Amino acid sequence: MRFTLLTFVSFLIGFSSFSQVSSVKLSTKKCAHIFSRIDINYNSTTFDVSTIYNRGVTYYNRGFIEFDLSGVPSDAIIISATLKITNAGGTYVVNPWVTKLVQSSWGETTVKASNQPAISSTTSDWETSYTTTGNDVEIDVKSTVQRMVYGAVPNYGWSIQVEDESVAYDSGTSFHSDEASSNQPELEIVYYKPVTFSNVNINHESATSAADGSISFSHTALDGKGHTYTWYNSSGTQIQTGSTSTIEDLSYGWYGLEIEGNSNGETFYYGFLVGTECEEVTISYTELPNFVDNNYTTTLNASIAYPNATTLRAESWTSSGVWYDSRCFMRYRTWLDDAFTINQADYDLDNYPASWGTHYSSASPTNVGKFNIITEDWNEDFVSHNLRPSSSSSTHAVVSTTGSGYSTASKTIDMTELWEEWKVNNNTNYGCVYELDNYSNIYNKQVYTSANYPTSSYHPVWTFKLELTYSDNPIFCGGADEQPYNVLRREIDGGYGESYDDTLNIVFDENYGVDTNLYLITTIYDDDHDIIASCDIAGATTGGMPSLPWVFDDNRYEIDLSGITSLVNGEFYLLEAKNAKGERFYLKFKHNE
Repeated sequence: MRFTLLTFVSFLIGFSSFSQVSSVKLSTKKCAHIFSRIDINYNSTTFDVSTIYNRGVTYYNRGFIEFDLSGVPSDAIIISATLKITNAGGTYVVNPWVTKLVQSSWGETTVKASNQPAISSTTSDWETSYTTTGNDVEIDVKSTVQRMVYGAVPNYGWSIQVEDESVAYDSGTSFHSDEASSNQPELEIVYYKPVTFSNVNINHESATSAADGSISFSHTALDGKGHTYTWYNSSGTQIQTGSTSTIEDLSYGWYGLEIEGNSNGETFYYGFLVGTECEEVTISYTELPNFVDNNYTTTLNASIAYPNATTLRAESWTSSGVWYDSRCFMRYRTWLDDAFTINQADYDLDNYPASWGTHYSSASPTNVGKFNIITEDWNEDFVSHNLRPSSSSSTHAVVSTTGSGYSTASKTIDMTELWEEWKVNNNTNYGCVYELDNYSNIYNKQVYTSANYPTSSYHPVWTFKLELTYSDNPIFCGGADEQPYNVLRREIDGGYGESYDDTLNIVFDENYGVDTNLYLITTIYDDDHDIIASCDIAGATTGGMPSLPWVFDDNRYEIDLSGITSLVNGEFYLLEAKNAKGERFYLKFKHNE
């Protein structure tokens, strides 16, 4: 790996990944049961989940149970959540258990049949998976716990019931409650929490076709934990996998990383853009589904999340005569170095390939769309119209009208303004919301294919034109032949610089004042450590070395090597320079590479 510009091409970034797995066991916050035949509160050492058949009428017992989840981070990713209850009495005829989401508050000492809380009738709010070992019943409540923790549903606990409360026989049993001396209900949650990395190192390619860029990172939460790191190129082809997070020998372009956990199924995706020093590069790639969050929301089903939607939709439309709004939330999991100058950031959206016109625009207002920056973290699995992340009020990108009536049209959106903001702090890249500029119960919509669309040729395409010019250190670009300046080091290492067309661009650190009419002390050695050219402080030269006037502070040099006839193209040489204090600095370079 050469060290051209090494001091200034390594950048630290931060992004979210997963930490090591945590586990917590919770005791109940409250537990009770109700009996439909007798309207009183049952709060004792047991709670009943059963049916009682008496004189041709079936009565039910329902258990209610709630846990305090405040100790679980709101952004935790739940790996498993197991509710364990223990049989405290005889088991009647088999009637499977079902655990249903409670939707309103209830009191442990006051709940009874006549004031029982609302219980969800939506089957997606029911947990029916469980195992029975001896007297223990372990119920899988992962789905509802994840939504409770995130805030997608309020935490009022669960109602534990027999599946069929109308059977014409006795069924079910009693379980130990939180009042029992042993075998109280327990909720065990296994999760991992997203953390922020601050030590990811990007080395950009030193020159076109140099293929010497690299990406690396480490974190104590991941190191030695058995994770697998799989790298992809922009076409989605796997280019490296293994236990190391470092990837090297990269040309400019987009690279994607998949991190997989060692046992619990943790998976995380993130992309990176690698540029070329001192040159504008064009990086174009098709969006891959794992590297973008995509969520569709609608007022038609305001509490339902639609993650991984196959389309990007912004609509003001009707269904069965009811007006509804729709919009999409996207987060692009790609890091952009803040040293990049963004000359272009185009987002190409493909028309949804329907047999009739995908888009529709009324005469007034038209179906103009917009992208606004999201200002808080969110989870694509749980965002609904009723639970949306906040976003800026100012428009950051405009999607022009598709024309009146039905039409088909693809669009290229200038997203530069959004990326300019995100690159300042990639940790706060929460993505953007795509919506209509006007929702006023007038038929308008735009519909494009997303990265989750089954046919990859319809996926969105990004085209970036990026420069790494280091405005805070401009002396390191723009040398002779527009080649970068090579930085001299105090010690020789394995890196090297290059000369081009008999010119060597260098940066020499001279922080001390010097007298006028003096010259930079330079010496060039060959591989045998023999001196082949030099210049002393008075400007006297040997071997064709040019004399370089000593400069304080602004210390860029473009050394004309054409007079040193002993230099051989493609061979390595060592340049030594001394500052005013006599301190030595070095550069190994390859001539006319």
